[in-house]
Amino acid sequence: MRRSPARAVELLLMPVVEVMIWSLLSALILSEGVPGVAQSVLFAVILWQTLYRSQQAVLTGFMEDVWSRSIATTLSTPLTIGEYVVGIVTASVAKASISILVMVGVIPFVSSLSIQLDFATGLAYVLILLPFGWALGILGMSLVLRFGHGGEVLALTLPVIVQPLACVFYPASFLPPFLEEIARCLPITWVFEHMRSGEQGLAVLVWPAVGSWALVAASAFVLGLTLRTARRSGRLARFAE
Repeated sequence: MRRSPARAVELLLMPVVEVMIWSLLSALILSEGVPGVAQSVLFAVILWQTLYRSQQAVLTGFMEDVWSRSIATTLSTPLTIGEYVVGIVTASVAKASISILVMVGVIPFVSSLSIQLDFATGLAYVLILLPFGWALGILGMSLVLRFGHGGEVLALTLPVIVQPLACVFYPASFLPPFLEEIARCLPITWVFEHMRSGEQGLAVLVWPAVGSWALVAASAFVLGLTLRTARRSGRLARFAE
């Protein structure tokens, strides 16, 4: 962060701005006499940012190598794609943790609302949201390797595409029936549904957790195939130009 003021803004300032905006919105909702809705909105923002920050951290770590034109060299070394992905994912945990801790720490100063969550439930949410974010980030890496710099925009907007179906701020039942069926196939939808329901049991989150980790494995498999194709076709070498 010392060498990159922009990174400091991303990790520290942007989470503060996010919390301030949504805390003020929650305060407005609270003033209208619906405290439960206000708290769920603020909680949903924190949970969504957990996923979003993990995806962005994975993708931007890869994109920095692309922008510095070092990705072709890196992926041509004995370093395996699995080792490369593990390294980026590990770094993303630290980056995402900083942003989330900043957001949670700011809440008492900008809002009268509080977020109470037991450790087991919080851990269950994280074990679904973080790997889903990693999966989106790894899929974004595949898009960039396949379509070059033209795939960067699509890779960066994957969370935006997913968010309406994740039912972050509204129940899945609000969607049209055919979209609701799709939404319930997403592991992260169950996190937000569980959060709003106030249920204490965690059994309903077991399969969503399995699904999120399965998506990580699937996205890593797709990345391996895409990288192999990029090497054979010469597209990988173009990133060094």
